[in-house]
Amino acid sequence: MYKNILLLFLLFSTQVYANLIINEIMYDPSGSDSYNEWIEIYNNATFPINLSLYQLSDSQSTDTIGTCNSFSGTTIVNPNEYALLADQDTAFYNTTSFNGTKVCVDSVTLGNGLSNSGDSVLIFNSTFNISLDYSLISSTGNGYSLELVDFSNEWKKSLVANGTPGYKNSNVFLNVSTENILKITEFLADPQGYDTAAMPDGEWVELYNEGNDNIDLSGFILKDKNDNNDLIITSTNVENSTTTIKSKEYKVIYRNENGKFNLNNDEFEKIRLYDSNLTLLDEVSYATTREAVSWSKINDIWILTVPTPAKENEQSTIDISYIKVKNIQDLGSDKKAKFGQNVRVDVEIYKGDTTKNNVKFFIEDNAKERISKVTDINVYSKFLTYDLTIPLQINPNCKNEFNGTEYTIKAEGLNTTASTGIKIEGITKALCEKIKVNLKTAEEITYEVLEAPEEITFGNTSNIKLKIYNNDKDDRGIEAWSYIYKGNKAVSGDRESNKRLVKVPAESSIILDLANELKEEVSGDYKLKIMMKEEERKTPEEFTMSINVKTLAKTLEKESTVPTNNKIKETENTITGNTVYQDSNIKTKRSAIFFFTGTLVLLLLFLAIKKPLWKVYKSRFYKFTKNERNKEVKIKDSRTRN
Repeated sequence: MYKNILLLFLLFSTQVYANLIINEIMYDPSGSDSYNEWIEIYNNATFPINLSLYQLSDSQSTDTIGTCNSFSGTTIVNPNEYALLADQDTAFYNTTSFNGTKVCVDSVTLGNGLSNSGDSVLIFNSTFNISLDYSLISSTGNGYSLELVDFSNEWKKSLVANGTPGYKNSNVFLNVSTENILKITEFLADPQGYDTAAMPDGEWVELYNEGNDNIDLSGFILKDKNDNNDLIITSTNVENSTTTIKSKEYKVIYRNENGKFNLNNDEFEKIRLYDSNLTLLDEVSYATTREAVSWSKINDIWILTVPTPAKENEQSTIDISYIKVKNIQDLGSDKKAKFGQNVRVDVEIYKGDTTKNNVKFFIEDNAKERISKVTDINVYSKFLTYDLTIPLQINPNCKNEFNGTEYTIKAEGLNTTASTGIKIEGITKALCEKIKVNLKTAEEITYEVLEAPEEITFGNTSNIKLKIYNNDKDDRGIEAWSYIYKGNKAVSGDRESNKRLVKVPAESSIILDLANELKEEVSGDYKLKIMMKEEERKTPEEFTMSINVKTLAKTLEKESTVPTNNKIKETENTITGNTVYQDSNIKTKRSAIFFFTGTLVLLLLFLAIKKPLWKVYKSRFYKFTKNERNKEVKIKDSRTRN
C-alpha cells in the first residue's frame, strides 16, 4: 500500500442529489482484506429502492446484487436510510452492529476485490449509474474508511477506526463554531453494575450547549486519556437516536457497550471532547470517584453529587439515607390495632451513598422487647426514593404477657433508624385457640441434626445428616434446607437452593441428607443455618452453628507445611458420633430412657454382688436337705438365734 498524499477523483454520472449515493467505502480493512471489504449506500429518494435491480462493477468484473446466502434478508432500502454491500462470503456482517439492509454480490469478492492502490466502483442498472474512482490514492490507514462529507463532493478519511458502516459519517461540515459553546458538565465514571452496560446504564458523559444554535453532534468524539480510546457520537449512543443538541439544553452520551472508551475509577483520568475536525472543545480530569456518584460542574466547580443526567446539576447531600413512616393501615375506628393482627405500614425510604441494603421493621414495647415478627426488605439502587407498604404480624399475646397499650413501630437499616407510636389493645381469642391446636400438632414431628460440618473448603461439599421422626398416625410431608451465610449474604447460593421435600411414613423416622457448596471463594468465620418445617406450616424450626470457610489457596498453603512423608487425608472436619441438635421432645424421651437404663444396671450389679455373699453365709451355718420342711425349721431356728 502506498502512503502518499491522498488524492481522490470522484466521477458521478448524476449529481449528489441522485436517488442512490455511494456514501462510504472500506477498501483496506484492519487485518485481512478478504471477506471484510464493504460499501455503504444511501437512499436519497423519497421512495424505497430495490437493490436487486442493480449491479456492481469495478475495472475488471461485474457482479449482481442480491441477498446473502448466510442469512435471510431484504434488498429493499427505505428513503433516507443506509444499506451495506459486501461479498457473498463476508465475515464483516458477523461483527457489525448495523441492523438495516445488508446485501451481497453473487461473488466471493466485491468486483475483483477493492484494490488498496486505487480502483473504480460502479453501481448501475439500465437507467441509472453512479461511480466512484479513487485512483491516485495513499492508504487511508489500515482500518479507516473513506467518507463522503455531508453528501457533498468532498471525501475524507474517517475519524474513527473501522469507519461508520450504516450510520452517519464522522466527517461533517460545521455550520456554527462549537468552540467555547459545547461544555462537559457532568459524567458518571463508576456506575452501579457494569461500566459497559447498555444505555441508560453504564458510563456516560453529559454535554451542554451554551450557544444560541442547535448543533448536530454526529461525528463528534469523546476520548479518555488514551488517544486511541475514542467514542464517536452517533444515533446509537444517545437517547431517542437524536444527535442534535438544542440551544441551552443538555445531551447525554452513553458508552453503551463501547469497549474502547473507558473511564478509570481510582486513578488519574481525562475526558476530552472533539468536533468532527478533531478540534478540542473541552476537557476535564479527575483522580478518583465513587460508585453511583457523578462528578457535576456547579458554578464552575466540580463536586460529587447525585446523578442528574440531561438535567441541570443540583448540589445534593449524597451520603445520608432516611426512612419515614407515613401511615399505618388496618387500624380500627378507635385508631388501635389488636394483638395477633396484621398491620400495613406505608414508608418512604431514601438510599444514599451506602453499600448496605437491608432494612428491618418490627414492633417493640417500652422495654425494647419485640412483640411482632420482623419484616426484612432490601433496597439496592442508590439515590432512589422508595415508596413501600410493609406488613407486620403482631404476636397474639395469648398468655397476656404484654399488658400495655403504647408500643413503637421501629425501622433499622441503611445506617439510620425511624420510629412511630402505635396503640395495641385486645386479643383475638379465635387465633389463640388455633395456635394451641397447632402447637399440639407440632409435637407429632421431631427433628435431630446428626451430622454437620465445622468447616468447608471452596470446591468441596458440606454434608448434613438429619433424622426426622413422625409420631403421627398419618404420613407427613417435611421440607428441609440449609445455607452458609454471614450477615445478609449467603455464600452457598440461593438460601433454598438445596430444599428437599420428603414424605415421612406414619409412626416412623427417616434419615435425610443435605449438601451445601460454596458459590464464592471466601474465607473466615461464617454461619451454617439448617431449616426444617412441616409442609403445611409457615414457621420452620431452625438450627444455627458456626462454620469455618477456607479458600482453596489457603488449604493448599496449609497442606504444603505438612512433611511429605505424612499421608494427608483430604476430608471435611465433621462432627460425627453424637447428636448435634435435637428438639425438646426427643431430649425428654431420651432422658427418661437413660434414667431407666441406669437404674436397671445398678440393680443388676447389686444382685450380682449380693448373691455370692448369701451363699457363703448359708454354707457356713446350714445344712441343706431334700426335706423342705426341715429346711424351713432350720432357717427359723437360725433367725431366732440371730
